[in-house]
Amino acid sequence: MTLPLIRALAVGNPAAGDTIRRAVEGGGRLVDFAPVMRILEETGALGYARDRAADEGRKAVAALDGLPPSPHAQSLLQLATFAADRAY
Repeated sequence: MTLPLIRALAVGNPAAGDTIRRAVEGGGRLVDFAPVMRILEETGALGYARDRAADEGRKAVAALDGLPPSPHAQSLLQLATFAADRAY
């Protein structure tokens, strides 16, 4: 389960939780996806997950700040920013 789904389950109403559970238990069939996306948007779960990812990305970048410059450090920096900025 991903963070947006966990957040929607935590802050959504019982009917939203039932919809999410049915979609997950049904194997995530595309027909189940539209109502789940609506719930994720209505509960703010997508924005919440984006904000958490951005926070963690900033922490990762800060942790890398003490490393000496190298191709390996640069790769880690790119990975941290990519993971936080991706839109999928």
